[in-house]
Amino acid sequence: YEDSWKEKNQINTSIKLPLIVRVDHSSSDRLIDFEKVLNQLDLVSHHSIDKLNKKYTFYKIIFNGSSSNFINTMKNKNYIFDTQKKIWILK
Repeated sequence: YEDSWKEKNQINTSIKLPLIVRVDHSSSDRLIDFEKVLNQLDLVSHHSIDKLNKKYTFYKIIFNGSSSNFINTMKNKNYIFDTQKKIWILK
């Protein structure tokens, strides 16, 4: 029984969800905190700055899980996203 329970509750880390997230960089503290959280998450296999413009930093994030898992994990860390478009916006 215990082995079957463990198998059902394992996270499928073979899923590689590429995300592009736009972050307003008017606050450098916000960027630093966001990167710290990404570094702490076991399911983030890679993240990097994809591009910059005058107002925003765009991060490319590889998350080993589902989009809902990423959203819920980040929500627990007080990060909320607008996911209506291809590029997610950190609110």
